[in-house]
Amino acid sequence: MHKKFHASGFFYHLSTQQILLQQRKSSAPLWSLFGGENKKTEDPIDTFNRTVFKELKLKITPKAIHPIYDYFDKKLNNNCFLFYALVSSKNKKMPARKDCMLEWFTIKQISKLPIDEQTKQDIMIGKRVIDAAARTKEGVKKDPRQFSQNKS
Repeated sequence: MHKKFHASGFFYHLSTQQILLQQRKSSAPLWSLFGGENKKTEDPIDTFNRTVFKELKLKITPKAIHPIYDYFDKKLNNNCFLFYALVSSKNKKMPARKDCMLEWFTIKQISKLPIDEQTKQDIMIGKRVIDAAARTKEGVKKDPRQFSQNKS
């Protein structure tokens, strides 16, 4: 027997620091992440990729998908895996389904949106992970000698 889990996430545009969220017209007017439940042999990245393809008709390369964290969700009664996918361009029109609206938001804008608490927490933790990864990459690019002090 395979174990059920939920995989979800969002798209992140690094240069504008914006997150793509969706709002389904058929349900409560809450903004949400992209995601869904796994199929038998899928791993969490495959599940996230499949659900994004189903909703947006976009195939994401696995190296563009980055893990944020995983946790047990009491409401869903299963494990949840959270990801973000880096996108280099927001100019492409994201092909939403007819029952769904897509929008790019900054973190400040997200704090004012109708959004459930778990999604808000997932986004905030995701932003911290993205910021930490950016700092690490910047630190690697810097010449370590610039931090040494000349003692005369």
